[in-house]
Amino acid sequence: MYRKGELVEVREYSLKTNMTHDDNVWIENWLPAVVIEWHGLTKMRTGIARFENLEVVSVLLNGKVRKCPTRSIRYPRE
Repeated sequence: MYRKGELVEVREYSLKTNMTHDDNVWIENWLPAVVIEWHGLTKMRTGIARFENLEVVSVLLNGKVRKCPTRSIRYPRE
């Protein structure tokens, strides 16, 4: 469980602009964030018509508060 005020990294995927046939189209990025609030088990949208019960935490990321599932969060690597 992540505590309020802890420094974490949040996983985001971005689309490559220059693509070749052999490359992976999506790039995985880990961005620094701060935990704002722990929500616990919450129903979240994971597709167009699909919902799952996930452990969720609010984080401050790039000046914005976002809800993220804990599977997309990790402690910073040293």
